[in-house]
Amino acid sequence: TTGTAGLTFACWYKSDNSGQWARIMDFGNGPDNSISIYKNGGDGKFVFQVCINAYVFYNMLPDLLFDTQNSWKHVAWTLDPTGSGTWIVYINGVQLLIATSKGYPNSVLRTKNYLGKSNLDRDAYLLNGGVKDFRMYSRVLSGSEVSTLFTATQTLFVGSTQCLNCPAGSSSSAGGACFSCPAGSFSPSPGSVFCDSCASGSSSSAGSSSCVGCLAGSYSVPALSLSPTYLQAPSNGLQLHYRFDSVSGTSVGDIASGSVVFDATLQNGATVSNNQLMLSAAQSQYMSINSFTTGTAGLTFACWYKSDNSGQWARIMDFGNGPDNSILIYNWDGKFKFQVYGTDKFYPILPDTGIRCYP
Repeated sequence: TTGTAGLTFACWYKSDNSGQWARIMDFGNGPDNSISIYKNGGDGKFVFQVCINAYVFYNMLPDLLFDTQNSWKHVAWTLDPTGSGTWIVYINGVQLLIATSKGYPNSVLRTKNYLGKSNLDRDAYLLNGGVKDFRMYSRVLSGSEVSTLFTATQTLFVGSTQCLNCPAGSSSSAGGACFSCPAGSFSPSPGSVFCDSCASGSSSSAGSSSCVGCLAGSYSVPALSLSPTYLQAPSNGLQLHYRFDSVSGTSVGDIASGSVVFDATLQNGATVSNNQLMLSAAQSQYMSINSFTTGTAGLTFACWYKSDNSGQWARIMDFGNGPDNSILIYNWDGKFKFQVYGTDKFYPILPDTGIRCYP
């Protein structure tokens, strides 16, 4: 039952080309007693309607279409029993309609109450969209209360107003949910963009923000070499694989064949630490790889990388034999550039993605 002290209905809704008479809500017990918000069958306008013992009161918003092109809108409707029924309608917290002598719903038991459906069998069209945070108050909310309701639920139900850092010990992909770093890895601070593996001689439990050193009489090898998840990475067709856990002096091991082949060299003091190739542009550091051919069956290059304010033309990789034949990924005006030189030059750019990421 709806009582006699006043009513407020409020919700977020969206509608994408809903059929005529489609309801946001319809509370009633048949055609004689109902309270409904729906799409007008003729011109697609908003209609607010109360039926009292088969007598119909309604108001239409003449300048507002019901359909929202699938975007969310907030609607609030207050019904005050004084003044022979005073109705006020708010859209997105703004008052658009006030009408008097519109009647007030009977205080009767309502047995056919729906969101997105009519309580009348003849109005078969359903809402093609959605409803969020539906509320019914047994009193009339003031204009300031409706405005507060709109503002408060906008953040909670329509979309976040800010992106929050994942806590230490966890990470996330772009646009993804936070996940706990697996055992053997860590993220040291809130907002880490990946979980880093613990170095040899240390370990961690899942969700850790740091690694702990192994006690005397125990040891650990790099987590990457033992991780079941890591070993699930595709291996078919793998031609080069530098995991940076096999280093002898300045020689770096390629493990693509299943055994270590030292076919790369650290140049100008470049180092390997914690399964990472560490490079300083100021010291002209890089890694060189022995000669090989790329074949004709297709290619995939993949790696993790980070860059701290690298200069123009800085490379992630450059495989070639001079300017006439090369395959490279580099920084061009701060954007990613992928390039192949052959008889012609091909180079798509990622215009919205910076390569100069900060660690």
